[in-house]
Amino acid sequence: MTDTRIPIPKYFLPFFGMVAAIVPFAIDAYLPAIPTMAGYFDVDTVFMNNTISVFLLGYGVGQFLGGPMSDQVGRKTIGLGGMTLFMLCTLGIILSQSVNQIIALRFFQAIGGGFTSVIIMSSMRDVYPAHEAGRKYSVVMMIMLIMPLLAPIIGSQLLPFGWRTIFIALFAFVLIAAVMFKFGIPETRVTDTKRVDFGSIARQFKQVVKKKNDEGMFAMFYVLAMSFNVGLLLSFVTNASDIYQGYFGVSTTMFPYFFGANTTLMMVCIWYSMRRMKVKHPHRLFVRGNLIQFTFCTLTYLYVLFFEPQLEVMTVLIILSIGSMGLVNPNGFAVYISYYDRLSGSATSLSSLMLLAMGAITGTMVGLFKDGSLVPFATAVFACALFSNIISLSMPRPIGPFKKDEQ
Repeated sequence: MTDTRIPIPKYFLPFFGMVAAIVPFAIDAYLPAIPTMAGYFDVDTVFMNNTISVFLLGYGVGQFLGGPMSDQVGRKTIGLGGMTLFMLCTLGIILSQSVNQIIALRFFQAIGGGFTSVIIMSSMRDVYPAHEAGRKYSVVMMIMLIMPLLAPIIGSQLLPFGWRTIFIALFAFVLIAAVMFKFGIPETRVTDTKRVDFGSIARQFKQVVKKKNDEGMFAMFYVLAMSFNVGLLLSFVTNASDIYQGYFGVSTTMFPYFFGANTTLMMVCIWYSMRRMKVKHPHRLFVRGNLIQFTFCTLTYLYVLFFEPQLEVMTVLIILSIGSMGLVNPNGFAVYISYYDRLSGSATSLSSLMLLAMGAITGTMVGLFKDGSLVPFATAVFACALFSNIISLSMPRPIGPFKKDEQ
């Protein structure tokens, strides 16, 4: 029987799955509209892709600040504040008249999104013991991954009515989540103060960085390895439209199905990881999953390098390379977050910043080296998988069973 620390409603996990889906909705729903928006504002798609890179940057800033702030004043205060900022910026985007306005608003919109999503893992850690929090977070991620399947379809269906309707739908989705949060979800971290002490944030991060496991390894090594996996993922996300619609000529109607196929495999892999965590140490699952993903990424790189890419083959390789991430990060996060209790918000913030920074860098680099081929994308995917495996294979194997809770 699952032990929880505070009373929670039965829809606690589905709700946070909905919260986790806000950012994928904000990114994936308008991917089919990028060529249309580029034409509307008379810019090329590479410049339009900057709205994604800027969003990722703002999202990292929001997560970086939101986590330690939520440790101080509570998860709900930060989460609701983030949703409010997100909705205000979404309204601004709907009324925008230039790409530069959208880029600026997407940055602040993403800060709100970062505030909102950074509290998810820490809320799991507030409510569940260490050995349960990782698996519960995997459940949330499985629910969240429905959105990358649906969002591009929603975007492509709304696009004939104008690109602004996509952001109207996004606003409505976040508004519903905010109302549910306000009236239906309890505060998981009750604190004595409602004031943020910015001076203590650096001290909180210092404690997170200095944390070591029983084998003397810094816990942050898990985050460093996973940052390359996220870089791999976001290399695809930020360039998916160019790959499928630009290189292969996939229609706007069919694009969501090609894009969403990766998510289907990822959900299966997360489900498998969640089940195996009950009987296997997640560190072992993390290392093995990383090797599997590296194998698929290597095949993708060699195929692009030595053959003329065909849509069918490339689609399968991308599905395997991206979807197999579900064997890696859920297990890495389960081990990483188990080392933190009181500072779980700060730990989540710091990890998210590192992950998204790597994602923004790799996604931007692929765009900068764009040469009309798939070589920049395949190279980024291979390099990220390689570096992640170098780090994970150098980690010492944990001694004994997975810890039950932080003392």
